[in-house]
Amino acid sequence: RCIAVASPLLAKRFCSVNSARYSVYILVTVAIVFFSTTFPIVYNIHGDPIKKKCIIRKQFQLALRIFQPIVMLGIPDILLLSNFFTVYSLIRRRLQHSSNDERLQMRVSDVNSNRKQQQLTIMLVTVNLAFYLFTTPAMIIYILEITPPNHRILYKLKRAQIISSMSVILLQLSNATNFIFYCLSGQRFRQGTIEIFNNGLIKLKFFYHR
Repeated sequence: RCIAVASPLLAKRFCSVNSARYSVYILVTVAIVFFSTTFPIVYNIHGDPIKKKCIIRKQFQLALRIFQPIVMLGIPDILLLSNFFTVYSLIRRRLQHSSNDERLQMRVSDVNSNRKQQQLTIMLVTVNLAFYLFTTPAMIIYILEITPPNHRILYKLKRAQIISSMSVILLQLSNATNFIFYCLSGQRFRQGTIEIFNNGLIKLKFFYHR
């Protein structure tokens, strides 16, 4: 989005379908290799053969508590800074168009461009606000759970468990709301999503009849 707003000519060269596919392939490959290699180091299989449990090794418990908020909140925060740059560029471009409109009559293409820029600005701001709204409570509760409670009062423990579960649900809703926002504001995104589902159904029918 930053490249598309700052330099449309570069966007035509780099922001393509093949580039997006290669980026996804690289990300998935790196994630699989990283987590597959670190899993036996961080986790341990404990218990009898009938009831085995996968637990975190003691020497990695504190490090994992620090690492997960960085991955779940810190890195996305850095990536979201690009959205603020995009919003700033869109607002500045809109102000330039409005100053030019005082001297020249607005064309139809300018009206469509302003409408698209306004939709993109609203979408980016909404995505940022939704991310902070849904992820911040989960990260705060996750960090607070580093120190377990000293009391054994049952209703307080149940209340803490319910609050923790609700924060996890909100964390999962962040991705769902992003998908909904993109579908509502982006016509090309809707068309691409429908095309993906249609291609998937065609492939399923092909393998089924085969």
